[in-house]
Amino acid sequence: MKNCTSVRFSEDDLGLDALTTIVQQGEQRLGPLLAISPCEDFPPNRLNCFTHESPGAPAAAFAAIELRLCSGGNIPQIPGKTLVCLGDCFVDSQLRLVAAFR
Repeated sequence: MKNCTSVRFSEDDLGLDALTTIVQQGEQRLGPLLAISPCEDFPPNRLNCFTHESPGAPAAAFAAIELRLCSGGNIPQIPGKTLVCLGDCFVDSQLRLVAAFR
């Protein structure tokens, strides 16, 4: 089966917990998170863009994703977790560097 990607968008004013829930729900429906990026090209709102990859395996086969802010540009270390992707994302209406771990 060929890999396919799906893109989802969210508002720019959501907190990190709400964004984590959105990404987790996206993984359940679409597959594992592949990338995070900001989107400022759809006026009047700035949006977050989450790209999911569907490799043909059920999303339940993957551990839950966890988003963390990268304070000062430093990527946090989380014991037992692996960095999935890193990208800018609007958190509480501010553009912040966010890391996704599994």
